Amino acid sequence: MQQHDMKLVLGMSYRPLEEGEGDAEVTLKSPELGTYPYTVNWRASPAGFERALVLKAPLGGSTVESFKFLHYAKEMVKYKARIEAAPGAPKGGVDFFLEASEVSATGCVNEPVPTELGVKFQPSMLGECRALLVISGPGGGEYKALLTGFAQPPQPQGPITMISGKQGLVEFRNPFDKPTDFSLQVDNPCFMVPMRTQRIDPQKSVQINVNFKSDRSQGGRLIISCDKVSTPWIFFLKGEV
Repeated sequence: MQQHDMKLVLGMSYRPLEEGEGDAEVTLKSPELGTYPYTVNWRASPAGFERALVLKAPLGGSTVESFKFLHYAKEMVKYKARIEAAPGAPKGGVDFFLEASEVSATGCVNEPVPTELGVKFQPSMLGECRALLVISGPGGGEYKALLTGFAQPPQPQGPITMISGKQGLVEFRNPFDKPTDFSLQVDNPCFMVPMRTQRIDPQKSVQINVNFKSDRSQGGRLIISCDKVSTPWIFFLKGEV
């Protein structure tokens, strides 16, 4: 009788949590054939990029998006997050901020644990900027994501309601990274501002006083402009008696 050799192919899954290399023992046991030990050489390369996170916000405003990743470790891991300069990017991610510098994930039992971290984009110039989000934790590995921010022109805001004979407040922030002179004007003489220009420190918010005086309800606009952008900030005003 002719004998034929039979080969058994066994699939193995490998999910590394941290970069490195080493050996592992795999043993196959059969009551009829005995025990077959094997040595498996493994190597985990550095983490690649997760999905990119794209954020859009008007100049002078901000937006927050959640970066989501899956935690595979069987133990609880406290991850630390940081923002670095993206490869080839001219700025070091100064327009991106973390809502929290740490996030904890419970141990994975059967399914990976969804985990998320908030990223804030607050543009300081028009155009596109990029940065790198890095999240790492002992025993949990490292996650990287490319952050891309698109700064849009200033968007109209309001209406801001104020009562005749009383002072109203409009909050405005200098989005730039340098002290900047802003021009203030209103398009309805029933609304008045105490000054025509105001110098504001970088990234500082100020409250601009607006007075309304009239015997009937009406609307107007506070227009704030500077020589760094062609589109002004417009705040709609609603005066009531």
